[in-house]
Amino acid sequence: MPSSILKKVRQLRGDVVVVTENLATSYFKISSESSNESDRQMAMLQAVDYYEESLKRHPTYARLQDYLSRCYQRIGFDRRARDYRLKSIELYEKWFAWGKSYPRPNYALDLGKNYIAEKEYEKSFWILRNVITWKGDPARLKGALDSLFKAIPELQPRWDHEIQLLQEKAASELMK
Repeated sequence: MPSSILKKVRQLRGDVVVVTENLATSYFKISSESSNESDRQMAMLQAVDYYEESLKRHPTYARLQDYLSRCYQRIGFDRRARDYRLKSIELYEKWFAWGKSYPRPNYALDLGKNYIAEKEYEKSFWILRNVITWKGDPARLKGALDSLFKAIPELQPRWDHEIQLLQEKAASELMK
């Protein structure tokens, strides 16, 4: 492993990295940020290895399936990426349907992005609305909404209407 990559991992996650998922995420970030093509490729392949290793321990963790899908997408393995994306969608949906689940705006955002990738725009619309309802970060939501509205421009006015309804509801609750 090149020392520059190890140094970057330590900068992102600290000197002691014990969780494989954190290593995988660090390598994924390095693959996005590095200006050196060979470092980028090596980091992405290392991320794939760590995500696959993590999935052996946590096969029902939707985010691992999701992130591994993104890795495969980035290296051009579209078929494998889709398999993992569909599995992550299934697991996210189960998690949200589970009666004891609690609002997770970041999970909803990830699920919404996966719906967009699968051209399930209506499902994406409603799950992305939950990101707002659950007080998710609007800045993180912007990219997904841009993709959604680019695919189906007619959803923009509908989104604006839904946001207005949410704001009116919040205002009326403050008046109580």
